[in-house]
Amino acid sequence: KAGLAFAGRYCALGRVGGGAMAITVGESPEESPEVPEPDLSMELQDQLKRCLTDHEAGCAKDEARLRRQQLPPERESREVELLRERCAEAAVVELVFILRSFDPEISKEKLSNDMYRILHSDAVVGHLGAQLKAVLRRFVPRNRDEWLADDVERHIRAKRAFFRVVGQQVNRAFSEAVAFLPPPAAPLNERALLRAASVAGGGGVAVFGAWGIALGLSGGMAAGAAAGLLPAPLTLGLSVPTGAAVGGSLGAAAGAFTGAVVGLVGCGAAGGAAYVYRAELKDGFVLLKARSGSTAVCARTTALETTSYLKASSD
Repeated sequence: KAGLAFAGRYCALGRVGGGAMAITVGESPEESPEVPEPDLSMELQDQLKRCLTDHEAGCAKDEARLRRQQLPPERESREVELLRERCAEAAVVELVFILRSFDPEISKEKLSNDMYRILHSDAVVGHLGAQLKAVLRRFVPRNRDEWLADDVERHIRAKRAFFRVVGQQVNRAFSEAVAFLPPPAAPLNERALLRAASVAGGGGVAVFGAWGIALGLSGGMAAGAAAGLLPAPLTLGLSVPTGAAVGGSLGAAAGAFTGAVVGLVGCGAAGGAAYVYRAELKDGFVLLKARSGSTAVCARTTALETTSYLKASSD
């Protein structure tokens, strides 16, 4: 398998000084013997190495703190991978900033080639651990065809795009929220869980879909009629009912879709959670019933005692 992995060769096109340069690279992202070392001063290389060392130390501390939480294995591996990706992202951004600060007039082509050689040769990153080095090289791939843009700065901006950041934050927030939930007391059955979520989701689609149709129909008709008032003098008033009909149909369709999605997701999740924690909900209901019964008994006893006291006082 290793022989097959290194057997394939391909060419990635890079740009140097406005012209195209063919760079032959192998398929292995870990070792890059064919990538030349960057043409940088020793002072600049030392600063880049210190920057990477600081990021690696900070990542190691955060990773140790994360492992002390004793998360489930799958979630721990996912969180560690996200942590390393964030560290690699921050390190790459700081490397670009350092190169820019040393040479403010550096061109995009030279900056891209310098970053390529920094990350894929061992002159600067050779002292790093294998894990962080692999994540750095994955963040800025060795194959230039896999870059999201022609230059490294635009590639970094694309990697840090809004949807990617929001997706990771939502995933992390959801994982943290789920981690705080206590483990269910009752045993789980996947088929029963799916059945409960499906029934609840179906009910949610029916209820929220109907509400969505009603709201969308009324709102769409009002908006369509209002829009038809403008050309009403030219159409002898026919634009008003036409606009109301078109707006109502569009609003009803949009409302039905929105309500169905909200009902399916929300009620399905609620039904699944209710099945998972059915034992806890039953215990809570029994406890609430017992407390309400004891409260009613206390109130009845207090009322009887008050009545008896008032009668004794009147006598």
